[in-house]
Amino acid sequence: MLATLQRKIQQLQFQLQPLRELQGVTEVRQCGFVAGIEMNDPGTASEVCRRACDYGLLTRSVRETIALLPPLCTTDEQLKGAASALTEAICHAGRQSKGRASARPKLAAPSHSMNRP
Repeated sequence: MLATLQRKIQQLQFQLQPLRELQGVTEVRQCGFVAGIEMNDPGTASEVCRRACDYGLLTRSVRETIALLPPLCTTDEQLKGAASALTEAICHAGRQSKGRASARPKLAAPSHSMNRP
């Protein structure tokens, strides 16, 4: 497991890169296999965490930052699913903060959620 950790760290960085371009995201930080996504509006991080949970991704918020701490046994496909869940959750929170009702249908949880089989 530790032999593949460096590759997984790079994969996490690659998967989280597009989040930097999302509206409402101030910064994406990473230290090893731990990442933080900072949001610009107070309360948005906790809303994103609630939404991410709907997609099978467990995260936590600390003030305006979403903390992502995937287990070392996480697969590349699960990292991709985590990034997808975060993208959907951030976009949803952004729509909600603007006071608009979401016209987008609720997506089912990704088949490659972070839950163990």
